[in-house]
Amino acid sequence: MVTLLESLSCCYGRVDHCGEAGEKCDEDQLRRRGCQKQASPENTQLEDDPGLAETVRLAEQLLPNGTMTQWQRRFCTARNIRRYLDGRGGNPAAAADIFAQALRWRQEYQEVLSGEREPKWQTDLRVLARGEAGHPIIYGCFRFNVPATQSTTQHIIEHMAAVMEAAANAAKRRGVVGADTVMDCHGYRVADNLNPAPMLALMRMANQPYRDGLRTAIIVDAPQSFQLLWRAAKPLLS
Repeated sequence: MVTLLESLSCCYGRVDHCGEAGEKCDEDQLRRRGCQKQASPENTQLEDDPGLAETVRLAEQLLPNGTMTQWQRRFCTARNIRRYLDGRGGNPAAAADIFAQALRWRQEYQEVLSGEREPKWQTDLRVLARGEAGHPIIYGCFRFNVPATQSTTQHIIEHMAAVMEAAANAAKRRGVVGADTVMDCHGYRVADNLNPAPMLALMRMANQPYRDGLRTAIIVDAPQSFQLLWRAAKPLLS
């Protein structure tokens, strides 16, 4: 059964399918078309790497009641944990701190991320396509931007979370790391972007739960007034 989040992505399909829907590809076809098999770290067992296992153990201690939910535990793959461990120079204690933050965030947004509840879509931000090498492409246009108000901010954040999860799932299916983002500034208005809450929420997603999930960002037709937003966001992207 196709889940809600899978339907968000035009890339939906198993990693051993490519081309037309339902078309099976042998290994040679996969290589020719840029499809890749599941990354080998995904097959690594946590107990085979003491650093990964220690990161999970320490992260669980930082969670409420020192207990990890089943939903959080599903995120504890070697592929995911390795990003946090590498990002902290192989230090399990430091990695556990940011990994626990990601787990808490995923628990907060479980209903939307799992597809159990559909967010109230606010803009046209979506996984639009995939690149030649298989990386998902996220696209959004400011022409359809919804100003963040008391009644819309949480819906905007949930919308972004669902798109980020769709991109992460699409990348995993294609055996690649990260998604590319195209932000079209056509229709950008400063007055519609004075509330920093959505941007801060997106930066939090990029820094923790979707660490290394954004590969390249392309800004199209940015007006001079966009520089104010960019100067605020740029330090948070590094």
